[in-house]
Amino acid sequence: MKIIAFVVRDDELEAFDKFSKEFNIQVVLKKEILTLENIDSIEGYDGVSITGKCKLNKEILDKFKEYEIKFITTRTVGYDNVDIDYAKKLGIKFSNVSYSPDSVGEFTVMSILSLLKKLPYSRTKMDSNDFTLSGLQGKELKSQTVGIIGTGKIGQSVIKNLSGFRCKIIGYDPYPCEDMKDLIDYVSYEELIATSDVISLHLPLTKENYNLFNKEAFEKMKDEVLIINNARGDLVNTKDLIWALENNVISGAAVDVIEYETEFFRRDFSSKELSHEELKILKAMPNVQVTAHHAFFTKEVVSDIVEGSLKNLKSLFTTGISENAVC
Repeated sequence: MKIIAFVVRDDELEAFDKFSKEFNIQVVLKKEILTLENIDSIEGYDGVSITGKCKLNKEILDKFKEYEIKFITTRTVGYDNVDIDYAKKLGIKFSNVSYSPDSVGEFTVMSILSLLKKLPYSRTKMDSNDFTLSGLQGKELKSQTVGIIGTGKIGQSVIKNLSGFRCKIIGYDPYPCEDMKDLIDYVSYEELIATSDVISLHLPLTKENYNLFNKEAFEKMKDEVLIINNARGDLVNTKDLIWALENNVISGAAVDVIEYETEFFRRDFSSKELSHEELKILKAMPNVQVTAHHAFFTKEVVSDIVEGSLKNLKSLFTTGISENAVC
């Protein structure tokens, strides 16, 4: 089997070498994003491995069909960058990957503690050599009600980790997990946002929950609520988030993802002007923790992602099905 992989990072090279040998797959690695400008490079391959930076719209997928590419996998959990319905119509098999949920699960607990203990503001004060306690009084997690929206694998990891802190945990999910009912109380979405001291999002991005957290939602929340988004940037309307922070409607936020991040995250702008105005505002706020979409990024996850992508392609090629098949 011969495949081509796009947007390959240096940290993935070891795993690609290991698992291509294990699955007996010939892999050609490309650092660039797959676009119409370089689409001809897929000719002659059995399958393609991409990431979320590659936008597979109808025009791109038509080229896949033209070059007789039947199998695509993304080295991500999310796949809103792919026109799945059109891929299915063309008869192209597509799958995503799963990876250790503890990567984001642990990062989320760290984010909650960081906000509760005022670490973003503490770093700001330290940078200006202000070593006083003013503004640094935090809260203990055990006294908080934490609301988890989305109790899939990552949400479950967060719940299990939080259970050791003795806080009250409530959750909302259209499909409640029976295994979690001993650790959390499932409530309605409306009750969760109205009663939680901390709200953490763990949802896939869909048309239905696009900008789920907006001005209307923020106005329904408790005073001094903290917002955690380590899931998908488009779940939160960034301009409304800034409004809520500036007007003390919410007291803090930790975001590892943000709307319109793809042109900036994973790139070095240290010597360039940052044109993402909302990102600049959030970075300057002392009650906000901003990170560059790396909650998932552990040694274990990188291995899981590459293994899963190649395993899916091998399975699709040999049997037409895979464990993570989307279409």
